[in-house]
Amino acid sequence: MSCQRYISVVLSAAALSVVVLFAAACGLRPVSSIRIKTSPELYVPLSAKSFSANEYISPTSFADMLKSGNSSGRKGQIYYYNPPNLKEEDAAQLRYLIHYPLQSIPVDVNNYFGKERADSVLSRSFDTSIDIPKIEKTVSSAVDSNEINTKLLKVFNERYSSTSPSVPLGGTAGDYSLPAVPIKFNGFSRLIFEDSPDSALTISTASSANYVIASGTLTISGVPIAGVPNGKSIRFPLAGRTIIGDHEMPLQITIRRADTTGGNVTITPKLEGTIAQVEGVTADLDVISLEEKQMEIALPEGFRSAKIDTGSLNLDVQRSPGWSGISISHKTHIKQEGAAGLNLAPAGFTAVGTPIDLAGQQLNSNRQFTYKPVLKVTLNDATYTRSDTPIQAECSVSIGKFETVTLANRQDFTKDQNEPVPSDMKKWVQSIRIKKVTAKVVLTNNLPEGNPININLESTVFGINGTDKHGASGVFPAQVQNKEVKYPGRENFDLPITSETKFDLKSTVLPGSPEGSDVYTLKNIETGKKVEFSGKVEFDIDWESMVVKADGGKGSSFPEGDLLRLPMLSKLKKAGIQLDKIPMYFYAGSNSNLFGDTEVKLDLSVESLTENGISTPKPLLSESHKLVPLPADAFKDAEGEEGKTKTLTKAVPEPMFTVHDLDKTLNTYPDGIRFNYTISMDNGVTITREAYNKAKEGGSATINVDLLLEIPIGFTVSSGGELELYSATEAIDLKDSFNKLPIGEEQFKLRKLQLNANLENESGFTPAFILRIKNRGDKGRLLDDKEISLAPGNQELKFTSEEWDKLKEAGAFIPELYLKLEPDKSYAIKKDAELKANLFVTVAADVDYKVY
Repeated sequence: MSCQRYISVVLSAAALSVVVLFAAACGLRPVSSIRIKTSPELYVPLSAKSFSANEYISPTSFADMLKSGNSSGRKGQIYYYNPPNLKEEDAAQLRYLIHYPLQSIPVDVNNYFGKERADSVLSRSFDTSIDIPKIEKTVSSAVDSNEINTKLLKVFNERYSSTSPSVPLGGTAGDYSLPAVPIKFNGFSRLIFEDSPDSALTISTASSANYVIASGTLTISGVPIAGVPNGKSIRFPLAGRTIIGDHEMPLQITIRRADTTGGNVTITPKLEGTIAQVEGVTADLDVISLEEKQMEIALPEGFRSAKIDTGSLNLDVQRSPGWSGISISHKTHIKQEGAAGLNLAPAGFTAVGTPIDLAGQQLNSNRQFTYKPVLKVTLNDATYTRSDTPIQAECSVSIGKFETVTLANRQDFTKDQNEPVPSDMKKWVQSIRIKKVTAKVVLTNNLPEGNPININLESTVFGINGTDKHGASGVFPAQVQNKEVKYPGRENFDLPITSETKFDLKSTVLPGSPEGSDVYTLKNIETGKKVEFSGKVEFDIDWESMVVKADGGKGSSFPEGDLLRLPMLSKLKKAGIQLDKIPMYFYAGSNSNLFGDTEVKLDLSVESLTENGISTPKPLLSESHKLVPLPADAFKDAEGEEGKTKTLTKAVPEPMFTVHDLDKTLNTYPDGIRFNYTISMDNGVTITREAYNKAKEGGSATINVDLLLEIPIGFTVSSGGELELYSATEAIDLKDSFNKLPIGEEQFKLRKLQLNANLENESGFTPAFILRIKNRGDKGRLLDDKEISLAPGNQELKFTSEEWDKLKEAGAFIPELYLKLEPDKSYAIKKDAELKANLFVTVAADVDYKVY
């Protein structure tokens, strides 16, 4: 019975229970009893596991191995290898071929200088961008309207007229009314005060007579206003009142005499408070000084000083909507702290909104400016209305162009190079006969007019003394593209590569006008733009001949400075697997006749990484042979899609050397390996430039060193082992499944427990599967291992009732699946071999369950 059928049984039992309970609840007469008897079979799937040789030894696994040692930047290539003329039993075997280019050594000396190679020397570029930021800054200050109010009242209080009444001598002490005095203000047509207690007209009197003011009235536009006396003065409130300019306001004052003294009385009126609006004003106010403030401007990196060509200072004042006939001018003092900095102190006033030219002004490296505006306000038949918000005065500084700008030299303007002779050159070249060395600089100077660039080159090894062919440093005028300047060096000399350790070059870039060793000055530089130049140094080594001699003292390794990591070997070790022969083919030489029958000696060894560290190198080969290169078209006919592993069906070319016993090292199961090799020659080979050119015309004059590994996937089992195929990540809990049934053990009798396996075997293997059942807790074995034949088709593995009892007692178990390998037997893995097993458990039981 299927798992679905089992669920159906449980649900049916539950449904019947509900029917019985419902009938009882409704008062219906239920049946006397209900009994279920059945013999279900429960299927519990364990696993479907497909095993392919590619899971353990695949192109991806080899690619990962090569990546682990890809420190040189060279990239290996992997192929399926199916060469002709194999025996019938070997033709179907999975076989790989790995090609790894160990070295590529150009014979032409010029390839080592200024080229885009990992080990090129004296490579030098002059790609430079100088960022000149836009220099614009605006800072706001507030103009206090109280300042304008105060200065307007000051003007009005200076423009009044009145008469001077007198107090006669004699008479009696007591109250005395002075003759009426007309008060009149000029300079405006109408003046309106804010409705505020501060708004008032205070009349002060002065006289030799001894008195105080007892009372008084002031008539404004026909309306008498009583004053508040205070000694010899009296204050008349003006809150919300309007005064008409050049209009008499009669003043009547009563004094209280203390004695009979007399004399003339001087009348002085003073307007006070807050003006709401005044019309028809014509006046020059006293200057208004604003608060001193600071602004910070952007300057180029490394800025030292500059002279401004175009730039301006501008101050603008926000006008209130209720203003007319009012003009404002300013004198703004702006300065930088420090020597030779901006310091503008205008002698006269300039109308606000009118730029003040900064041409000719100096700047120092201080980014902070201090500025202080002084305003002059002029009213001409003007209307002034008070504003509740502060009046803004915006001060702006803008610099559009520098006549000159001095910057600190950049670190990369001078480059002092002392670089090792390239390792490949050291290993293969003994000496070079040179006719002439010439260094060439090609430069594009995009700096503005007036900014030439000087470049000096110096080299001790190549005899370059810092001057061009005319005896001067190279000069590259502004706005010139790809200008070329040559710097001559030594002529007719031998360069001993064997003893030479470094090549040197000192290059110095001097843009614009150099000023000492730490700064340079550019001209005509606009702000908000980048100024750029770019170029490079190239060497032309005109050589006559060279002596090529592989230096046996200069060893190489593959991979360089790293190891080939081999994690798959640890799995093989557990199974007691010993790999079959893995031939290794070694090639070296040029695909031209440049070296003829030159004989070289190869010393090859291998190091292993184990838990004890790196082993002592184990020799694999020490033989002499003439140079044999790997043909350039060796893999041209490989078949397959681009981006996927291709298949090579032709035999590999005859190698220079073959190593047959690499398997001995691999069968010690190291974590990683590294090959060490040296190539040496007894005698050097002289190659002329003429022979080189001829070889290059016919193909390639490069010396290539290549390694091929042929890996047939086959092995021998030294001592019977197990190769793990599957281990469950979670325990299987059969007891929990049966506990869900509402029955006891006496109502559930186990009839059968067996493992079923459906096998597909195309691998050529004849070993067996091992099913190992472990306890979930301590992972110890619960049962003896169960063995399943690898014969294709359905296989059954039955469990005894005793084994079932053990499983029930454990409560849960973990199944593991192994491939059991027979000892002293050889295996060959077929390409795309498939080994698949679908596993499930069948449990059969008798159920006798009384529902009601």
